[in-house]
Amino acid sequence: MQTENQVCFIIGAGEFNRSYCMPREGDFVIAADAGYLTLKKHGIIPNMIIGDMDSIEEAGVSFQNVIAPEYPIEVCKLPAEKDDTDMLAAIRKGLEKGYRNFAILGATGGRIDHTIANIQCLTFLSKQGCRACLYGRDSELQVVTNGSISFPAIQAGMIAVFSMGDAAKGVCLTGLKYPLENAIITNEFPIGVSNEFIGNPSSITVKEGSLLIIRYL
Repeated sequence: MQTENQVCFIIGAGEFNRSYCMPREGDFVIAADAGYLTLKKHGIIPNMIIGDMDSIEEAGVSFQNVIAPEYPIEVCKLPAEKDDTDMLAAIRKGLEKGYRNFAILGATGGRIDHTIANIQCLTFLSKQGCRACLYGRDSELQVVTNGSISFPAIQAGMIAVFSMGDAAKGVCLTGLKYPLENAIITNEFPIGVSNEFIGNPSSITVKEGSLLIIRYL
């Protein structure tokens, strides 16, 4: 079983900010399909490559050639027709290896259906009791289920919350410009958009349901 501080990094082929990908000893790096090409560009060697390899091969690279003799990479070739996305398949591998802390990069900026699917993967991980952050070019996304998240005294910046189900109940936003107390947030009315940090310690709590939290960095 991995320790709480060890992280499973999963990298897709979308927008990639190198500053968020700094694996340490004990961390595990998975390339989801053409995420391998992104890592190669930045000189990062993954522990595993997983996917149907369609995006790699569309880039003119044969997946058989991603293995170099000087370092071991586990390759998991998936069928093209499957229920799991490559990202979700990578997440399942991380869970199998005992990781409970995930950092997902390269998961935004491409096709909108892939971006939505990747955000839904955050809900899956949250309901597994894991901590997961999805890093876009200038944002950090998390999902909280039946719990809370706290922030230090951030002086400025935008934050937004959205329900990831029909309704998120018992929502409390404290220390932000626009507070809420025991509110119900639905997926029909975006009341949680465009909130702001104002220099106070802050927290977001949901008693029942899942909240997507988007913080702009």
